[in-house]
Amino acid sequence: MGSANSPDKGESFRTFFLGVVVAILVFGFIAEKADIIKNGVEYAIYAILIYTVVTFFLRRKAQIEKARLEEEMRKVLERRRLEEERKRLKTQSLLDEEERKKKAEAAGETQAETIKGKHYAKIVGAAFIRLGYDVVYRDIDIDEDNAVHLIATRANELCLIHCSQNQIVVEMAEIEVFILDCATFIEHNKFWQDDVKYIYVFMSAISDEAIDYINEERKNRTPIEYRVITA
Repeated sequence: MGSANSPDKGESFRTFFLGVVVAILVFGFIAEKADIIKNGVEYAIYAILIYTVVTFFLRRKAQIEKARLEEEMRKVLERRRLEEERKRLKTQSLLDEEERKKKAEAAGETQAETIKGKHYAKIVGAAFIRLGYDVVYRDIDIDEDNAVHLIATRANELCLIHCSQNQIVVEMAEIEVFILDCATFIEHNKFWQDDVKYIYVFMSAISDEAIDYINEERKNRTPIEYRVITA
């Protein structure tokens, strides 16, 4: 089946349109010759002009509406794709985190380090407050299902901040999840600030792959950056 803009449908429209035009012109000519309507041809031409304007206006309006519906559908499908990708990346991130925890336990990670991780959001928030930001603590306990832990604002600047408890190395999958969560968070909330930043904060180290990914995303105008903040 062809689309609305297919050659077959376009040809059908032109044939129908020309048929109507010819019919109006013939009617005007016959009416004038039969003295039914004086200046019948002239009136027929006026009618053709009006018919042409109305027809092409309605056709253009239909094309605009079709394009709008297609764009809405594209956005819906893109949101679904991003949500599926986010779930996949988050699952992978959780598996990686569990593996890191096992390695850390095997290496003898202390209880003090675990406690420090639970309060890391407060440490990060205090650091941003010292820089002159107003900070909202969205999740002091750092819920695994919520990548945006802090919101920091200053003048026209809005920072969405993730406070990583990772004691080893931040990997690319964690950054991917964070970017997707920030994009979803921005989409579902209304902010007036123009200068938006996604800031991934951690206390340990970050892999070269993750840094390369961040740099690539920045080239694509994703406002992602990372900072190291220790206790």
